[in-house]
Amino acid sequence: MFANAYKLIKTTHLYLPAFEVALFVALLSLALLYRYNRAGLVVAYVFAYRWGWLVVSKLPGSAQTTYVILGILVGALTVVSMLSDPQY
Repeated sequence: MFANAYKLIKTTHLYLPAFEVALFVALLSLALLYRYNRAGLVVAYVFAYRWGWLVVSKLPGSAQTTYVILGILVGALTVVSMLSDPQY
């Protein structure tokens, strides 16, 4: 299992559009500048999920389905956690 993951990481080339990287840096900088920590976390999650999809889209259908299910689960739990914790 780890050998397959290592091989995938070693052989994967990820090409990101410059516009997406610039947008990510700008949104994250604004969130941190104005102390919107939760918004910064959501922005980072969305971009990481989208860039991860660029890798997963080349894998078999079961891996794609697992990625989508786990991504939705993590996103939903993040939103629930942010809404239930009034401290921030």
